[in-house]
Amino acid sequence: MALARGNLEILSRYIAQWSAKGWAWWVPPVAGTTAFVKFTRDGRVVDAVEFCMRLQAQTGVMFLPGDRGFGDSNGEKYEGYVRIGYVPETTVLVEGLRLCDEWMGKHWHELTLW
Repeated sequence: MALARGNLEILSRYIAQWSAKGWAWWVPPVAGTTAFVKFTRDGRVVDAVEFCMRLQAQTGVMFLPGDRGFGDSNGEKYEGYVRIGYVPETTVLVEGLRLCDEWMGKHWHELTLW
């Protein structure tokens, strides 16, 4: 529980930074160990599948598209949402979020929007 609480605080700081740039929105989880984060650019949602695939291919950081397996049959309700597991070892989480932040700073403008 202590690991989950501490890591959630770390994730919260990153989400706050991304939110200030207009890149992300979320409701912090109150249970479980996965965050559900909506990523946007210019008021439109990003293609979560593309985002997750490119992020992993180019950094090794694995997030999962949230529009797969949630919402209606074609994922419309949760387009742009990404699932982020936040309870690995803290050093792994910090490094993954750092790499993600760096990657987003370079490639955010390239992502497909819905």
